[in-house]
Amino acid sequence: FLAEWAQQSPLAIAWLTLDAEDNDRARFARYFVRALQLASPGLGEEALEHFLSIKSGGNELALTLLINEITALPVDLALVLDEYHLIDNPLIHRSLNFLLTHRPRNLHLVIASRTEPALDMAFLRAKGWVVEFGPEAMRFKSEEVDLFLSQTMRLTLAPETVQAREARTEGWITGLQLAAISLRYRSDPL
Repeated sequence: FLAEWAQQSPLAIAWLTLDAEDNDRARFARYFVRALQLASPGLGEEALEHFLSIKSGGNELALTLLINEITALPVDLALVLDEYHLIDNPLIHRSLNFLLTHRPRNLHLVIASRTEPALDMAFLRAKGWVVEFGPEAMRFKSEEVDLFLSQTMRLTLAPETVQAREARTEGWITGLQLAAISLRYRSDPL
């Protein structure tokens, strides 16, 4: 869903897939800026130097430098932070809250997380800066399950078989893909 959006988006896209080791403040800052540089080469070099020279906390100067550089860009930029639920460092959350509070109009932050991010979501929602897609929006509906199995996976299945696959996978695409692969090799599709 998110990757498809990124491919079709007119925005310059930066993508950072996180893991548990990215809870280190300096490492997060380095990867954050490097991801932005994929969309806009050279962006944030001075800010990154400040991030890396600070021993702990106090990222506001570096963030302000980064914000000013992003503001000067002639394009809109979207940064995807994928797997953000793996980040639990309060310094990183505080820095991201600062960035979001002072967000340049041409920066769009996309956070993909299995849990609600430890950010000031109430403030962001009150400002109207949040568009949220929960689990229900990510699951395939009955018609989508049928289209996926018939058109994408090229399976001809009875309606009750399609309904059974939808019920067993709860409409999740990965489950549907695995079910479709398994159906190709079974004489009894149920």
